[in-house]
Amino acid sequence: MGLPDGDPRRAMLAKQFAEYLRGMDFPESADRLAHHFDPPAEYRAGEAPDPAGG
Repeated sequence: MGLPDGDPRRAMLAKQFAEYLRGMDFPESADRLAHHFDPPAEYRAGEAPDPAGG
């Protein structure tokens, strides 16, 4: 589709496709897809945690 890294549409499309996979009874694949294209905040590249802890 030609969506560059960092484009929020990538995560949105991945979420939609993951929901489709869940509906087709492929929850593990859905979770991997969602985690790959929209990882939890603590795993996102380029975002360092606050060294002060807050």
